[in-house]
Amino acid sequence: MVFVVYVELKVFSRNHLESGFFHFYPKDLLHAVHQGIACVLVAALICGHLESKHPTMTLDQLDAMLSKEVYIHYKNWCKKMGRHATACSHRFSRLRFGKEKWSSAPELASVYKAAVVKTLMFWCTDYLKENCSVDGGNLRYRTMDAFTRFQYLLDIHGPFFSPEQTAEVVRIGRKGLLLYQKLAYIDKQRTDSRRCYKIIPKFHSFLELTFYIEQSNRNPRSLGILGIFF
Repeated sequence: MVFVVYVELKVFSRNHLESGFFHFYPKDLLHAVHQGIACVLVAALICGHLESKHPTMTLDQLDAMLSKEVYIHYKNWCKKMGRHATACSHRFSRLRFGKEKWSSAPELASVYKAAVVKTLMFWCTDYLKENCSVDGGNLRYRTMDAFTRFQYLLDIHGPFFSPEQTAEVVRIGRKGLLLYQKLAYIDKQRTDSRRCYKIIPKFHSFLELTFYIEQSNRNPRSLGILGIFF
């Protein structure tokens, strides 16, 4: 689980940061968000919401809800956001959300590129905020909101954070990890075969990113070529 990894990596990462081991590595870590954990977050939280709202639905019904109700909401949201949103014409489906069977946790397919996934993060936060009344809705919303706020703080600041800004960025990023861990733990305790949440290695990379920010006060969005695109 993420919390256990956090305890173990805290010692490992700080030592290597001090030795310069991560001098080059963080330049690629932000990509772990848009083509890594965000692909899991968006798919898991949306499918988790729909399954909580309609606990007896079939996979075909999930597919229909994704392609109609949820996708229409996304398109309307993108239209409202205008040039601030990187929209995608790939209609949502259970296969594009990686939900081929109930026993497998979902993840967005590769057709959703990094810039689109970043937009999906902000849309997903607003969508879940509107659906907090559904069972477990508040936890799902707070989880996505934490990662989106992390991204927002990177977007609005320059290449360096003040010590106060660093503390807030690190706090909100790790808050997202702990909230997602809670969802994954609850999911694991289910007595049926339905699963929505998984922890992939890039969650560990995201944790390492927070160590790098904490030690350097650097904004990873401004490092290397990633700063151009994100």
